[in-house]
Amino acid sequence: MTIATQTLPNAWEKLGNIVMGDLLKLLVYVVVFCLPVALVVFILNRRRRAYQAEARAPFTDLPLRPAGESLRRKLEELDDRFMEHGSCLMLMPALCVAIGFSGRWFDRPWVGGSLALGSLLFVSIQARQILRLQRKRWTYRLGYEGERYVGETLNQLLALGYRVFHDVPFSNYNIDHVIVGADGVYAIETKTRRKRTHAPANEKARVEVEGDRIQASHFTDTSSIPQAVRNARSLADWLTRSTGELTTVEPLVVLVGWYVVRKPGAQVRVLNEKELKHAFPMRNATPLSPERLQRIVHQLTERCRLPQDNGTRFDVAAPVDRIPKHAAVGS
Repeated sequence: MTIATQTLPNAWEKLGNIVMGDLLKLLVYVVVFCLPVALVVFILNRRRRAYQAEARAPFTDLPLRPAGESLRRKLEELDDRFMEHGSCLMLMPALCVAIGFSGRWFDRPWVGGSLALGSLLFVSIQARQILRLQRKRWTYRLGYEGERYVGETLNQLLALGYRVFHDVPFSNYNIDHVIVGADGVYAIETKTRRKRTHAPANEKARVEVEGDRIQASHFTDTSSIPQAVRNARSLADWLTRSTGELTTVEPLVVLVGWYVVRKPGAQVRVLNEKELKHAFPMRNATPLSPERLQRIVHQLTERCRLPQDNGTRFDVAAPVDRIPKHAAVGS
């Protein structure tokens, strides 16, 4: 009884020493494996901060936002997150393998099993996140390309005396395009929808518009037209407050690459990009005086200035609400 009583504490002490030694060795492996990566990230961040402190743009006026700017920023954020999850996806299994093949662990099967199970669970979580990001990136990329395509079409209106503004930002949304001319102000919502490759030939690129509904062979859109109406109303309210004169804004929806059939009772004009080229000037529009037109253009120009970029320090500060938190995209 006395020998057993003396042996039990010694066994617990030996087991505790082994576990503590194993944990210490595991910590050393983690530090040695991750230290180079952490060092590279630290150096890159330090160089970026030094560049921001020393570099200055050779101009004082901030450039205007190009078409699809909000979606471009969203794509950059998704790319950063994709790289983070991808790095974790590759580093963690490699770390587990390095620890598992160290000589100290060969006589401890439970360690290898625990590492394999933990690595499998971690990889599954990261892979699921990467698949979600990939799907979201496809959608944003399609919307970005659609806005750029429509933006290039609208820029041709500059030759007719129109002013074109892209990606006009507000506190929690943006308006894809705003056109200002002597015949009025127009808010354009761009939607880029995928086409099915296996659909019948006469249905591949055809949509019907009735009321607030856009109907195709494989989708029904009841949100784009109300969204365009809300955007036009909010832009009109903002311009009215900013200029001190009652301003009306006409909403338009551009559906890129689709043949549009408009039925009676459509609440908003829905066009494709080819029809958009010939839609201006609008008929029966209330003309704007040159002075009023200039005031509207001035307000939109100031609002569409690009904010301070992450890589370059500008002299002019940008308002906080110029970076929209949400950008609507077509899918």
